[in-house]
Amino acid sequence: MSSDRIKKLAEQIVQARQDYYNGVPKHSDKVFDAWVDELRTLEPNHKAVTAIGAPVAPSEWKKAKHQIPMGSLNKVNLPAELTSWANDKTNKEKLFVTEKLDGLSIEVIYEDGKLIEAITRGDGIVGESVTVNVVKMGGVSSFIKNFTGSLRGEIIMKKSNHKAHFSDKANPRNAASGTCKRLDGVGVQYLDILFYQVLGDIDFKTEVEQFEWLRKNKLGAPNYWTYSKVEDVNAHWRDYQDTKRDKLDYDIDGLVVRINDMPKQMALGDKDLRPLGAIAFKFDNEARETTLLDVVWEVGNSGRITPIAILKPIIICGAEIKRASLHNVKMVKELDLYIGCTVLVSRRNDVIPYVEEKIA
Repeated sequence: MSSDRIKKLAEQIVQARQDYYNGVPKHSDKVFDAWVDELRTLEPNHKAVTAIGAPVAPSEWKKAKHQIPMGSLNKVNLPAELTSWANDKTNKEKLFVTEKLDGLSIEVIYEDGKLIEAITRGDGIVGESVTVNVVKMGGVSSFIKNFTGSLRGEIIMKKSNHKAHFSDKANPRNAASGTCKRLDGVGVQYLDILFYQVLGDIDFKTEVEQFEWLRKNKLGAPNYWTYSKVEDVNAHWRDYQDTKRDKLDYDIDGLVVRINDMPKQMALGDKDLRPLGAIAFKFDNEARETTLLDVVWEVGNSGRITPIAILKPIIICGAEIKRASLHNVKMVKELDLYIGCTVLVSRRNDVIPYVEEKIA
């Protein structure tokens, strides 16, 4: 049974990753993350788990190779997991925290100060050269004095631009994905790049120095903070998830935590093109897919009737989940649930079982 499940998960992940990086996602990030988490549990080193990006789909854009492969980040979903990572990797080093952008990865290359090429992530080795569009985006500069090297960041569409100009698209990321690779360049002026890494002829001692350099050169960059204790990072993550993320004019799906001391961060190296001195701290808690077996109705002390999902048992965050509240009749209708359908279930705040969405 497990071998069949591994095969199915791998096929779903590979297809979903291909759809995502080519701008036509069919499943939410929650579904994709749930598949990856389950496969990682069953077979940690499966190539569908360790893969970076996706092969570039055939297009009219010129293919280009990254000078240094574009890697990715390992992730955690829970404060306890971040604490474990920090205790294992940081030796009480100061932690640098920034927003994890929900955009499209890009590398912008400079030579003697002049922007010469911009390459999408692709599979981490080869991407597409979309230079002609990138130079028209916000947050990027066509000339940076005394700089030879590359900047790595995310192409995003602000929520305000999505609402004003691309409301026909499902969300800002989908709109950004389609727009950034338009051959006619229509709409690229509504895109921005927020940078998070500088590779080149500058010797930064800390992440803070690197971000200050980005700001000094009037380049786009996400918000950032430093903390001395991992407990403070966890509190910041919870506050950002619950109150601050919705107030931003761009989408984020978590925070990125790095060792602020860059030589010490680099000394840890990487595994499968994923640095060991940095981690993605995703907002969504662990989730798993399962089958909806039934819906029953319970009457509370106040007389309120609540629909309850009866589920094929699954383990989430170490607990067996058999039931989950569906809140009200409206939610049942909006999710278009039916007996036997596959649903994604999470434990919100690591406690309350919740049906996030219907998968099939």
